[in-house]
Amino acid sequence: MNNGIKLLSSEYAGALAEIDQLATHWPWSAQQYRDSFAAGDLVWGISQKQARQKYIQAFAVFQQVLDEATLLNLVVHPSWQRQGLAYRLLQKTLATLYKAHGIKRCFLEVRESNLGAIRLYEKTGFSIDGQRKNYYPAHDGRETALLMSCHLPCAT
Repeated sequence: MNNGIKLLSSEYAGALAEIDQLATHWPWSAQQYRDSFAAGDLVWGISQKQARQKYIQAFAVFQQVLDEATLLNLVVHPSWQRQGLAYRLLQKTLATLYKAHGIKRCFLEVRESNLGAIRLYEKTGFSIDGQRKNYYPAHDGRETALLMSCHLPCAT
């Protein structure tokens, strides 16, 4: 098993959409991933090589504006959840954003019901800055988003 974190290209848009479909209730489409790549967003993935093919286990999408970044999406394939991949990916990408891209602060939004993600983000150095009421679609209406940020380097 050979795990590696690398910057992904638009050729992965379909695979990312497939993983997102398996892992989340409101996944992005392949077109949304292609648009994200076309907009210059930075997409890192953790891959595993099996039988001469690479499989994406987890990925993170960041948008950079000057010296700030926003984490737009972080997805772990259901088969690889709860194994520390999201934490490892987030640590590495935040460090790279700081060192190689000059990012000084990173932002994100997370569903207030997503306690696992909130714990992950807090463990990585993010803190809650505020909220957006009725921001996300939910099965029973709308859900509040928590706004979080960290000043880089924040990864522990």
